[in-house]
Amino acid sequence: MADQSPLGASVPRVEGVARVTGRALYTAERHPKGRLHAVLVESDAPSGRIMEVDDVEARKAPGVRLVLTHLNMSKLRPLPGAGPGSLNESRQPLEDDRIVHQGQHLGLVVADTLERAQYAASLLRFEIEPGPFDLSLAIDDPRATTPPSGEGDRQNPIQRGDAAAAFAAAERRHDAVYTTPTEHHNPMETVATVAEWQGGTLHLYETSRQIKNMQKMVAASFGLPEDRVRIEAERVGGSFGSKGFQYGHMLLAATAARMLRRPVSLVTTRRQMFGSLGHRPRTVQRVSLGASIDGKLQATRHLSVSDTSTVSGYVEPCILTTRKLYATDTLEAAQRYVPLNLPSACPMRGPGEVPGPFALESAMDELAETLGIDPIALRLRNDSTVDADSGKPWSMRRLRECFDQASTRFGWSKRDSKPRSMREGNELVGYGCAGVAYRAGMSKTTVRATMGRDGVATFRAAASDVGQGVDTVMAQTAAEALGLPLSKVRFLSGDSSFPPAPGAGGSQTTASVGNAVVAAAKALKEAIAKGVTEVETTNDPRLDESPYAFHSWGAVFAEVRVDEELGTVRCRRFVGVYDIGRALNPRLVRSQLQGGIVWAIGMALQEHTVIDPKLGIYVNRDLAEYHVPVNADVPEIDVDWLDVPDPHFGALGARGVGEVGIAGAPAAIANAVYHATGRRVRDLPITLDKLL
Repeated sequence: MADQSPLGASVPRVEGVARVTGRALYTAERHPKGRLHAVLVESDAPSGRIMEVDDVEARKAPGVRLVLTHLNMSKLRPLPGAGPGSLNESRQPLEDDRIVHQGQHLGLVVADTLERAQYAASLLRFEIEPGPFDLSLAIDDPRATTPPSGEGDRQNPIQRGDAAAAFAAAERRHDAVYTTPTEHHNPMETVATVAEWQGGTLHLYETSRQIKNMQKMVAASFGLPEDRVRIEAERVGGSFGSKGFQYGHMLLAATAARMLRRPVSLVTTRRQMFGSLGHRPRTVQRVSLGASIDGKLQATRHLSVSDTSTVSGYVEPCILTTRKLYATDTLEAAQRYVPLNLPSACPMRGPGEVPGPFALESAMDELAETLGIDPIALRLRNDSTVDADSGKPWSMRRLRECFDQASTRFGWSKRDSKPRSMREGNELVGYGCAGVAYRAGMSKTTVRATMGRDGVATFRAAASDVGQGVDTVMAQTAAEALGLPLSKVRFLSGDSSFPPAPGAGGSQTTASVGNAVVAAAKALKEAIAKGVTEVETTNDPRLDESPYAFHSWGAVFAEVRVDEELGTVRCRRFVGVYDIGRALNPRLVRSQLQGGIVWAIGMALQEHTVIDPKLGIYVNRDLAEYHVPVNADVPEIDVDWLDVPDPHFGALGARGVGEVGIAGAPAAIANAVYHATGRRVRDLPITLDKLL
């Protein structure tokens, strides 16, 4: 690769050639000597008890080394922190004979080849006594639980002023319920583990985006010191929120490896990705907006209820954006969850800050119509200069500039505001917009930097590159900080033996690790002058102590075409302009923003994991029936950003872009569909049956 100006250049990914030529190894491609193959057996029942296990034929099958069920599973210690509001499950895999959701792990079969393990797994039988199950979810669900409240953004519920009274007295009001369905992550690479015990140390190759957290959980489960568990995840084929908080598969593989004293490889199927490996939960949200006749928000009320399993306490944080995006005289917001006989939910790209804005930004459009105000004008009339939660001024907020630039690029001025007024042939044409807000986070990170005799500087941190380009951007950052060409710098991630760093989530990796890399580079230069060639530095940002509040912003616009006779919807154009601070690698920033919008198209128009209410199971557990956007579904996507460094957000002034691209975008599509058809669909996805 030719050397380029390091930071701010559109550098191709440093590992790109290795990925496309097959030299980059993913977890399933790890083949330690003596490796055995494991296959999971899952429950098709949503509730009940295992009355009998018939494993005779499975044990007799050729090449079988182990059949693991709750009858011979060694006792694991409880996961720390499990309980209300926690992602950690209160029940370890194969702990007892209870079944609490479909897809639950019932057994593991290990054999000398994958095919033999699959065959033997098909012979393993469980006699199950069915139990009662409940899958219902409602906005006024009496079982809804409020998770323990925290400080700042984690405070729940939150109330500023008397929102109920202000809403009742408002000159104009809007009140409606919005729903989003269960959605599954479906990265290209399914979840996989290769487990091997080396003496008293457990070595795991794992499809992980949360390396240090997984190390902590696995160590706790086996009663080991953390340094006796090593997790490697050098290359991960996508995650989007999965591959971070579900530990059952890896604990079972590690248990089997210990019992057999051989390495064990476990690769899940696509169907199993819909079981115990995470999903975005259903949400039911009620948004009530009260405003003056000129469009000033006088009251905002937002209640969100989501579902999760009976052994986990994850709540989808849908009220976060409502607290930040617009100024409002009074606010009342709460988020709750209902434990059901479903697999445990977990974060999915833009957790809370995607389903929440679908409800809020749809409601804002509906309020704008009630007021007879342009949707952009209503949003800008309620612009804010301070974070109402903390009272601090925003470090940067150029939402107005984003709307100005995006609306001009999109051609919003050509829009006839009357629904069903624009058409082309037999297609109804709709324009829609939405505001965008996403948190700007930064966590404590440690980086080790070493200068080799060959003049190559190597930086290490236990960050996760799940395809977003961390290794590339961090190498660029280090090269600029050291004054070296990019060819003389390496950044290594994906290993729990490296210094601690946050996992890939919350759009914080670039800021967290990048600022730590800058500090490490400075320390390395000083150390080299003294004859020392290795340093380790820690960057602890403590954003809560800053006089500023931090967020990213944007404005998005969608054009849809709806076939008037068939009801089919296609997104034809999408424009987004974002306030994200400094762009460290424009090529990767553009890819992340466009990828988020593709996700938004899927969420708005296609994605929906369907639950059979009588059987309590997911019925579309593959990519033939669970629809995600393909090339033919993706229109021209025009994204840009203001590229103004945030002067108060670390040394780089760069905020994360992994999730801001999807935030708000599903609402822009929904608003465009209403403008095209005159039908307001408040229940995602917007499918043709809801329009005909």
